[in-house]
Amino acid sequence: MLSIQGCFEKWVELHLQIKDRILLVGLMRQEWMKSGKRFRQGQIGHISIEYQQMIIIFNYLISIVLCEFQNGYYIEQNETIKIFHGLNLNDYPLTKISDDDLIALSKIGFNLLRISVFFDQLIPFKPTSQNNVTYNSTYLTDLEHIVQQAKKNNFSVILVADQVLLSKQFCGYGFPDWAIQRTNFPVPYDNNGKIKFDLYPNKDQCSTNFDSFLKTDDVGSNFENLYKNTNNLTEYFGLFWQKIAEKMKNEENVLGYDLLNNPQCGNYYKTYYQCIWPGWNNRQLIMPFYQKVSSYIREVEKSKIVFYQTQDTDFIGSGFDDNVNGNEYRKREAYSYRITYKSNYFKELATNLNYYSMWFEIHVGKHAQVPTFLSEFSGTDEYLLTRLLNYADYFQSSWTYKGSIQQALKLDALKRPYAQSICAEQVFHHQYDSINQVFKLQFKFKSNCSTLLFLPYDYGYSCSNCILRQYDKRIFEIKLTISTQQQQQVNIIIWRKKV
Repeated sequence: MLSIQGCFEKWVELHLQIKDRILLVGLMRQEWMKSGKRFRQGQIGHISIEYQQMIIIFNYLISIVLCEFQNGYYIEQNETIKIFHGLNLNDYPLTKISDDDLIALSKIGFNLLRISVFFDQLIPFKPTSQNNVTYNSTYLTDLEHIVQQAKKNNFSVILVADQVLLSKQFCGYGFPDWAIQRTNFPVPYDNNGKIKFDLYPNKDQCSTNFDSFLKTDDVGSNFENLYKNTNNLTEYFGLFWQKIAEKMKNEENVLGYDLLNNPQCGNYYKTYYQCIWPGWNNRQLIMPFYQKVSSYIREVEKSKIVFYQTQDTDFIGSGFDDNVNGNEYRKREAYSYRITYKSNYFKELATNLNYYSMWFEIHVGKHAQVPTFLSEFSGTDEYLLTRLLNYADYFQSSWTYKGSIQQALKLDALKRPYAQSICAEQVFHHQYDSINQVFKLQFKFKSNCSTLLFLPYDYGYSCSNCILRQYDKRIFEIKLTISTQQQQQVNIIIWRKKV
């Protein structure tokens, strides 16, 4: 735990980065204007420079109150620390994956699938009441088969309620027509009504300016309807999750449920300041929505993890003053975050921004005293991905890559050694040095569970009080060579053998 002086020194160090961050925004604005493109910087490029500076300063100041909590990571019922590397499977309406694909993914160390589920597929028809909801049983059965297929291949699963622009009516998908209110789409993207959109816009109509649709009045208002329980929409969304949780409660490889992927702030232009003011939307709209929805899950399933995310314009999750359901569920909830910043112009600055973004996100979880999980990051740049995952190692963060199976299998950055489980009272160091190809693990050993490492290459190692024994293919178990009463700390260094 940091002292007050330590917290102050940490803040001073971060405060010095503000000028660099503002400089970056200015440089990127110039680059994009030169290229004739509309300037966008991550998720906040549309906000004026003055407000960007305000957001940065406020969010950095928030870090002062977050620096005193201990690390949090996923811990199994037997108190084994677990780390996951995996892949997002976001295909609509239902993902498909073969056993061959799962075997190939396991060979690069993946042990987790984050699978999208969709509101419109489970409850396609408008219910007459909350007590009279017709569920698509075929969809549930097909989903169950995928989960069981994953289990057969030793993969854990997180189910995430996914959407893109909510509805087919808005060039997206995920929510049923009966849950959507359409009034003037695509205003304000097209204020003059010159563009005529079909009820379900075609491919050409949707390709005109996809990113701008996110801030249309209809998309934003329908997110607000979801959060505010307009026409009992929150209740029906809770029933959607309750039915899935009831179906999956006996599936041991299902870790939990991510309540809503990529939640938006609401009607951006009508509620501009609540969208950009740090923490307002999370505190006033999104957290009450999460509490209501999770209560439906907890009626039928109390042991699995509920994951929750911040809205997109609040990029460090401020406003989440606590976890969703209080102290009773701290070990059964997790803060799920995304890292989205990429740059072809300023790679080194991009890696620094990713580090500080991750640092803030980790501390949001620490503030709520829940584990954290890097749910989405994408791209194919080996350098940026390697640096990002080095940071994930440093923070002992589990992650799932967002990209195709073929992309994941080709990327060397994703194929890295790590501890899939650590039988430890405390982990001091868990880090892969990708430049020198050296992995270091230091932890305080405890008995009655196993420490398992994934090693993607032929290796040499050094450990004064332990040996490695093959557990399964590229999985190796750490075994102590002396009594645990004599020595409780394990230090192991593993390096790749040169061919």
